[in-house]
Amino acid sequence: MKILHLYRDLWVDGGIPYQTRCLIEGQIKTGSLLVSFAQKGNSLETWPHLLHPNHSSVVTSGLNSLFQLREILRAHKPDIVHITGLWIPIHQLWAIEVSRAKVPYVVSTHGNLSPHGMEVRFGEKKQVFSRILAKKFWHRFFDLPLLQNAAGIQVHSPYEMDLVKSAGLQNIFIVPNGIQSEWVGSYDDQPRKLHNPITFLHLGRLDIYHKGLDLICQALKGLVQSGHSQQVKVILAGPGVKDSRDVLKRWAKQIGNGILEIRDGVWGKDKDNIWRETDYFLNLYRYAGMAIAPSEAVAKGIPLIASREGHFGDWAADSGFGIQVPLDGEKLLKTMAALLNLSESDYQDLSKNALRFAKTYTWDKVANDVVHAYQRLLDLGRFKELG
Repeated sequence: MKILHLYRDLWVDGGIPYQTRCLIEGQIKTGSLLVSFAQKGNSLETWPHLLHPNHSSVVTSGLNSLFQLREILRAHKPDIVHITGLWIPIHQLWAIEVSRAKVPYVVSTHGNLSPHGMEVRFGEKKQVFSRILAKKFWHRFFDLPLLQNAAGIQVHSPYEMDLVKSAGLQNIFIVPNGIQSEWVGSYDDQPRKLHNPITFLHLGRLDIYHKGLDLICQALKGLVQSGHSQQVKVILAGPGVKDSRDVLKRWAKQIGNGILEIRDGVWGKDKDNIWRETDYFLNLYRYAGMAIAPSEAVAKGIPLIASREGHFGDWAADSGFGIQVPLDGEKLLKTMAALLNLSESDYQDLSKNALRFAKTYTWDKVANDVVHAYQRLLDLGRFKELG
């Protein structure tokens, strides 16, 4: 099968670009012929599979990319095209070019349909009301037609499937983001054991609203007020966003010394050490795709406390490697309080289930599942021209 991947940000830093490259690498291993096409970024040396004989890449910019895409479609004659992500204007034009070439395309949404994500701009982006209106307008009149004319839509969780179905869309297939096989395994091949105090971790950008850090701090404050200050510790580790680090440090001072720790981002041995001191990973994201840090936590056998909106909640509950919680500080408080009394054997069952999930959904397995989904869609023969 000849597959063409289209993603403007394929070569830039970030979770979704990294995960898309992992998917492409896995598909190369299936024997598929791969072509990738990106517009922004030029970090080609960071991807060792660039020179794979079944893979070629074009990095371009501006509207000239349409002419280059047209030439690639003619030269490679792909069986199917995979478009990664919504809200990206050039993707609309690329999809029109693909449909005019009579090639079916698939779209992976990567959390872009989350209602919370439409209400708030993430990271350092300025919160401007007109931008929110523009995003909703774009979603209604551009993203939905893009999805409606797709041969298929890849979602990463049952929550995301519910969002897609609520828009009246069909031909949906669920395949989660994968996990690097080299991440998988508990340290020293020993079962994980609970610490004293029980330690909860958030690792990633300290974006208070996006990552639900306000809910975590609210729940932790309630635990302390109910007499659990000696039993619990929360670590929030990662780079700050705007003034988030100052806000979190102020909250930590109010909660109590040593109970809430605000740390910098960690890599290498420091990351290994933080996994060792962690009992549970807090994945209370209000919106996002399946992020890298919780995936790595699962690979280390660390159970998740996860929201549906962060796309791990359903998987954690269904596969028994964590607890699904709503985006509610009081309910998170009750969940964390219950986990403080969980037995060692019950905790190790959660940990074993996390490792089992990680071993099941490696990138090689995920890539193979996505290729099989392509084939099913091609067998259906569903294709509509866009534009």
